[in-house]
Amino acid sequence: MNTQNMVNLDTLALAIKAKNHPEYPGIIKRIFVQVQCPQLGNIGSLEAWRISRSQCAGSFLEIMDVDEETHQFSIALFDNDGRLLPELVNPGHRSGTGCWGREMDSGKLLYILDFTIDEAHRGQGIGTWALSKFLESQHVKATDTVACWPTPVGINDKELWHATRDRQIAFFRKNHFRRIGRTSFFGFSPRSDHPSRSIPIDADADALGSNFNAGTDISPQGLNIQYPLHSAIIHVRSAEVTPIIQSFYDQNPDSIHQPDDMGFTPILVAVASHNLVAVRKLLGWDLSADLRSRANAKGITPLELAEGGMRSGRQFAETFLEWNGYSDDELTMCYYLKQGLGEDIGASLTEYIAKSKLGY
Repeated sequence: MNTQNMVNLDTLALAIKAKNHPEYPGIIKRIFVQVQCPQLGNIGSLEAWRISRSQCAGSFLEIMDVDEETHQFSIALFDNDGRLLPELVNPGHRSGTGCWGREMDSGKLLYILDFTIDEAHRGQGIGTWALSKFLESQHVKATDTVACWPTPVGINDKELWHATRDRQIAFFRKNHFRRIGRTSFFGFSPRSDHPSRSIPIDADADALGSNFNAGTDISPQGLNIQYPLHSAIIHVRSAEVTPIIQSFYDQNPDSIHQPDDMGFTPILVAVASHNLVAVRKLLGWDLSADLRSRANAKGITPLELAEGGMRSGRQFAETFLEWNGYSDDELTMCYYLKQGLGEDIGASLTEYIAKSKLGY
């Protein structure tokens, strides 16, 4: 390292300014941080939003849509009241280490949008110093949660992007951030007794899909050739898909269970594609193992996928449009999936649709 770029941490200071967001002044406070060195001037910066969820009940997702990154953050973690999604709290694969719970629903929510140290001065602990000082500042209270999304920008090379992302994740983990469920987002609690503080770095959860190639090196045409049944389920949505599925089964009965490169079985692909005809055909065979499996890039069962899509659609409609209830096709799909799981539904399909239309 060039000694001319060496910085004495004891000489550094943080300059912090807070401004109300122009569109949501009573809800979002924008916090701007400068890392100042007496000899070099500003050598780093951080921007975060401090969000008062208590003032945006029923409209949290709409408010977070003001920025693309906060939109992605909000829909991945929260409902329209700003409460953590059940699958991230309840025990199960998608909750990861389970260290985040309903305490995240309280206090302010801080989201770090940008954090950078000038390249010439990296590797000296300046980033750790600056982040620690910010987290100890008056802008972060004991009941608050600080969140971030380690993801590089402006890097086109895939290997370099992944290496940079991994370094960013390691940096935040070193500073007591732990993954929220199995999402791409990480959280920090100022409380030293918070469950996240007891999770060793090497025991933190991986993100969903981290063990799958996700088709990154296979063209769409290649995927169609490699997984023709999956492709047919996606593209043939009429009754014609029924004999196609049957023909695959006749040639190889195991084909109806074969996962693709993301771990998606044909029944999961049928649900994801909203292909009700394919779902009904596939459920004519014993798919009990496939219906219970979460061994895929989303870590989700077919019924969980269907129900999650219904909730998301409802949230979107209630936020931006008008929600008139779940569709008959959505409820029909859930009905047959539950039957496939052996659940005692206790109602005919018609009765099930009628009673679940507005309150599944």
